[in-house]
Amino acid sequence: QIPKALGMASPAGLNPVELLGYVGSNLSAIDPASAALAIGTSAAMFGLPKIHPKIPSALVAVGGATAATHIFGLDVALIGSLPSGLEAFHFGLPAMPSTDALPSLIATTLLIYSMTSVESLLSCAALEKMKKTTYKHNPDQELIGQGLANIGSGLFMGMPVTSVIARSGLNVRLNASTRLPALVQSAFVFSSVAFMSASIATIPMPALSGVLITTGVGMLNPAEFKHCYAVQKADAIPFATTIAGMLSMGLAEGIGIGCATAVAMELKNNGMSFDTARMNIQEHIVSTPLHLEDEATSLLPGSYSGQHTFKLNGPINFVSMFEIDDLMERIKDRHYSHEDPIVLDLKGVTALEFTGVEELVNRLVEVSDGVPVQMINCTDSIHSALDQCDPTQQISRFSTTVEADITDAK
Repeated sequence: QIPKALGMASPAGLNPVELLGYVGSNLSAIDPASAALAIGTSAAMFGLPKIHPKIPSALVAVGGATAATHIFGLDVALIGSLPSGLEAFHFGLPAMPSTDALPSLIATTLLIYSMTSVESLLSCAALEKMKKTTYKHNPDQELIGQGLANIGSGLFMGMPVTSVIARSGLNVRLNASTRLPALVQSAFVFSSVAFMSASIATIPMPALSGVLITTGVGMLNPAEFKHCYAVQKADAIPFATTIAGMLSMGLAEGIGIGCATAVAMELKNNGMSFDTARMNIQEHIVSTPLHLEDEATSLLPGSYSGQHTFKLNGPINFVSMFEIDDLMERIKDRHYSHEDPIVLDLKGVTALEFTGVEELVNRLVEVSDGVPVQMINCTDSIHSALDQCDPTQQISRFSTTVEADITDAK
């Protein structure tokens, strides 16, 4: 978006590093009017919410940029002509390709499917971090919805579609909290194509680039990396390889490189075995009293004799997501009361990774629904990780002073 914001025409197919190099070597081609519109749009989006949070900053910013463009006769790129009216929608059934074309078609389809699915789910995960809500996205439902949308798009000879962070990120910035904005936006997009294409065509491209750049900047979260690094310093490696891959090759490639790096590191740290790289869960009954101490090492009265516990063994990492899902289902099946705490024994935990610990904490808080959650046998490293992922201490964490005898839960 940077070349468009500066009124420059850049060659197609450049990665971000090459694109920045192109801009740097062609500074004389920057259009002052385009740059001013983009900067003004971004400034309005940053500043207007500070005046009043309910001001639709993006709409005001783009509307102001459009008005300024035509009032002052600025020579900048506009969106331009768009298909208009209901005749813009052409229904058509797909034709079966020849057998010779099937291998290429299948490969392209799988590539598009992989990239769009990853982008959709990453957008959902990023949004949940941008604004904490009681709702947690369901990846299965997201992909089903995306599949239905692509079927509908294909029937009208449209391009493949995916969830992106742009409009959703904008909703977060404007403090939207319901599904109404998505419905309004859908109706507006349809109405724009069908009835308002002439008006939409007059919007300057630098203003839209300013909106997207501002939304992208709003997604930056240095605190997330700080927490990640505090839990496990080695997490900086996949973080760095992901950024390097995205800048040098592209979004999907960077994500793939980062994931591959993280998986390779977990396998190396756990004897090159997926079985030892994942957490496993056992259910136990504590049969002797457990006297607990808090982080200040002061003894707390109390006994866990007869208490049902979930004993976690192995590393808590991103590879353990399915095991965490299984743990949540087991907790739901036990129907805890508010007097009966959910107890997790972490004595068997061998390693920690930020994504796994954060997911475990978030899911426990979500599924507990007010039932006390307590973690016992916490080491100093576990205390440190929980301080990063659960700073408000919604989950109680303790160390034990007496070794406990446990029996398998039947």
